Amino acid sequence: MQIPFKIPPSTKREVVMCISPVFVSEQWQNFLLAAHVYKQQLIQKTSVQETASFIGLMDLNDILIPAIAPNYVEEFQKLIKKHEKTAPVAYIEYERQHYEATVFNNTGFSLKDMMKGLVDKKKRSLGKIVLIPERINYTYIDRPTYLPSRLDYLNVEENTITYLETIVWVYYHFESAEYAFFRRMMTR
Repeated sequence: MQIPFKIPPSTKREVVMCISPVFVSEQWQNFLLAAHVYKQQLIQKTSVQETASFIGLMDLNDILIPAIAPNYVEEFQKLIKKHEKTAPVAYIEYERQHYEATVFNNTGFSLKDMMKGLVDKKKRSLGKIVLIPERINYTYIDRPTYLPSRLDYLNVEENTITYLETIVWVYYHFESAEYAFFRRMMTR
């Protein structure tokens, strides 16, 4: 059997999001949401490490929305500039804020409705990372287990990853009072 290899792209990109493909078949809604938010090619880290300024290593149910700047690049740069007074940063770690998304089948799938229906589970956990590939050239989907002594990492306090821990599908075959209420809320 021949494995079809592709030549890695050499186009310089500021930010590349590498997403684990595990969830695509079981949570396709997450895939649509992640693709919409990140608007990047889903490429393996090894093919972009020479061409990207930042590499985000996320799962499909991790949604990172810039909160302290208008885009990813500026957010990462601001965070690094603030922290690098002590040591050069090799990676940035965002905590996950857990959410439950409810999708009503009679409304059809809508990213807007999915995001409006998020319920905060009041739980945080270790998050995912954004690498600075010019400073560190090895890792896996989670944070590195070893950093050279001159490098540091940054744990972000100003923003979190929206972690879609669960998606609940609600099936209605008739318009109940709850569904009518939900429909009114979504059309505001």
